[in-house]
Amino acid sequence: MLRKSIVLSSFLLASTLTYALTDSNNNQYSVSKNSAGVILESRNAVIYLGKSCDAKSPQFGRGTWGWANGGVVIQFVDKQIGFPRQESPFEDGRCSL
Repeated sequence: MLRKSIVLSSFLLASTLTYALTDSNNNQYSVSKNSAGVILESRNAVIYLGKSCDAKSPQFGRGTWGWANGGVVIQFVDKQIGFPRQESPFEDGRCSL
């Protein structure tokens, strides 16, 4: 019974952890996940990164995103947001540039 409690507690803790990414303008975005992808939230913007390399934001519209060794880049029609030297928000490294 104790083992089941530890496993369940570990799962619940891991599923609720969030972390932050800092963009090239020093804005911090908290990172959380849902079934469609990743959600980045800052004081002034919300950005949804989809599993198919698509991006959407109420503030910036639709766009795309990608990741390379140099960091993560989100490209909207009129705005680009870069997260230099930061890893992909997906564990599988999808959307490589």
